[in-house]
Amino acid sequence: MKSIIALAFAMLFTNPSFADINVSPTSLMFGSVKVDGFGYHQQVSYVRNTGDKTENIQVSGFCPQDFRVSHNCYSLPKYGQCQISVQFRPTRAGYHSCSYSVRGSTGMTTFLNISGTGLK
Repeated sequence: MKSIIALAFAMLFTNPSFADINVSPTSLMFGSVKVDGFGYHQQVSYVRNTGDKTENIQVSGFCPQDFRVSHNCYSLPKYGQCQISVQFRPTRAGYHSCSYSVRGSTGMTTFLNISGTGLK
């Protein structure tokens, strides 16, 4: 009985390591952009490992050709940071949107929502 109480006490008062990811911002809104205009409009979202152990990061999703998504998020050390870069250059008028998931090795998933409007 004493060993069970000691184990419960140890579990209650020890600080186990944890992993957690934070995506900020979780929405990138480009607003209205001229169709086939000059250059790309770019925004960045940051992924931070707020835990105290390494996270393996998986970024996945599909966006239409109007968005270009790139990232340097693979293995994120404890308290580390990486970025997801999104460029928008609409090829047709109208509202465009997509979503990417950012998943850590612990299974926590956050979504990055991306939108913009092409103007003629």
